[in-house]
Amino acid sequence: MEKIEKIWNRRFVLLFITNLLVLAAFYASIPIIPVYCEEIGITGAKVGIVLTAMSVATVLFRPVAGYLLDNFN
Repeated sequence: MEKIEKIWNRRFVLLFITNLLVLAAFYASIPIIPVYCEEIGITGAKVGIVLTAMSVATVLFRPVAGYLLDNFN
């Protein structure tokens, strides 16, 4: 009979914690970025572009990261 590996193993928990911390840092920076950008003289429209670029980069990078994790262990 085949040995079934449990999903909640050490590697999965470490991956979960890493993902949680990365997402927490990303979403915690969202309210801070407009304040910082306005402080250094960036207008409101450009702040929107900065936040949009962050979100687009996140959406585009996730499939790449998933591919790399699947293929290179």
